[in-house]
Amino acid sequence: MDIPTSAAVLTDVLQKNPLCDACLGRVYRSCFQGMNNDQIGKEIRRNITIKKEIPSDACWVCEGLTGEIDHFVTLIEQKLKGYEFASFLIGTQIADDVIARQRQIVASLDI
Repeated sequence: MDIPTSAAVLTDVLQKNPLCDACLGRVYRSCFQGMNNDQIGKEIRRNITIKKEIPSDACWVCEGLTGEIDHFVTLIEQKLKGYEFASFLIGTQIADDVIARQRQIVASLDI
């Protein structure tokens, strides 16, 4: 694992602003291949002082949104029952305050 942030700096940032594994992984997305954001976050957390997993509802960036993904998937599946299709495209819009918090984390980690 090679991330462009020292463990001490990352630990300090996470003590001030706890991140769920999905948000932590998203910050370092470009450093890993073949893993989803949650897996990346777990891998990074294994290698720093803060081992405790942060639930998504306690996450400073998403404030629980990443924990709602399965709920949204279920809603979409229910709405699409009875339809046949060869492909599917979905879009999302992220709230400006969530984007601002993530940018603040990225800036504080000098990524």
